[in-house]
Amino acid sequence: VMPQALTNVPCQIVVLVAKDFPTGSHKVGPAYSVMAEKYVDGDIEPGKHTLVFPSTGNYGIGGSWVGPRAGFKSMVILPEGMSRERFEKIESYGAGYTKTYGSESNVKEIYDECNRLSREHPNTIRIMNQFSEMGNYRFHYHVTGNTIVELEAELRATLGTRGISAFCSAMGSAGTIAAGDRVKQAF
Repeated sequence: VMPQALTNVPCQIVVLVAKDFPTGSHKVGPAYSVMAEKYVDGDIEPGKHTLVFPSTGNYGIGGSWVGPRAGFKSMVILPEGMSRERFEKIESYGAGYTKTYGSESNVKEIYDECNRLSREHPNTIRIMNQFSEMGNYRFHYHVTGNTIVELEAELRATLGTRGISAFCSAMGSAGTIAAGDRVKQAF
């Protein structure tokens, strides 16, 4: 709960922070959810498939953490202009990476590389695309959304709040908008 002295508004503003996820970002959850759904569906198999996580950062870092822990060779494709720390973190979690041209706004080049890898290695490469996989949505709906619903009940009980008046979500893969879907259903 943000202090009113900081926000300068006469209402409570609550910020969710995902620093306690294994990678320091909530994107480890969607990466896991996308991977788990593909595994359950029989689309991926450890030792047979390399998981490719296209990203400009946190989703790829999440994938670099979950893939190797599930026994998959994993790779992140991200622009060369991203921070040195991102590349180091990916390697420290046991994944490799491929650098594409540009920086955060050069997403097209990431997907050009994904398409090339899929064409050249159709039997072994599996793209874990957060933008097209429902696992991303489902994680944010069930985990992020339910976290907000549970937090609202806790704040109502301890601080006497009156519900949620607004929900703000940062854009990325648009997955967190799914949390808003869950919040709308609950309130």
